[in-house]
Amino acid sequence: MKTDAHESIDRLIESSEPFLLFWTNAHGWAPPYAADLLAAQKAAWFKSLIYNLRHFADDPPQVQKVGHMILGYVCLRSLTEYMLKVFFCAYQADYETGKKTFISKGNLIDPSDLTYEQLRQIWVQEIETSWDSFLSKIQNRGNAIHSYNHRDLGEYSDLKNDIIDFEQFFYSVNQRLPYPER
Repeated sequence: MKTDAHESIDRLIESSEPFLLFWTNAHGWAPPYAADLLAAQKAAWFKSLIYNLRHFADDPPQVQKVGHMILGYVCLRSLTEYMLKVFFCAYQADYETGKKTFISKGNLIDPSDLTYEQLRQIWVQEIETSWDSFLSKIQNRGNAIHSYNHRDLGEYSDLKNDIIDFEQFFYSVNQRLPYPER
């Protein structure tokens, strides 16, 4: 169901509170190593970025559009990466034995240290393929902040639709996470 970006952001703010409270305090429930990885994630930054999505829900003046789009996509990229890291930290033991892992200098790279691209590859190859185009688009457009070369940012309405799609991605990841009551 498509709604406007304001409604999606309000729901994300409301839904992220219990999500963050649980996953940053998972000691005693999650395996100790996974709980340590989860506790180290920047929950305050995630929460702040969710709130900052409000800056991108309305069309800015024309002179600010490109800047808003770049910053909006950087925000979405960071939020998306956070969700993927929480997921793979929560399922750290499964990641270690999965088909797709990443090694550096002979050691398995912790999920919290994986790059966005590595997280995307594992998600698409082992969890769900349907989010691949969304994850790739957010990655590419979020990386525009590093680029002096042209990157297609689409239209401003695309950013607002991607905020709405991020809400669905948030729920998709959160529904797969192991909670005690599940």
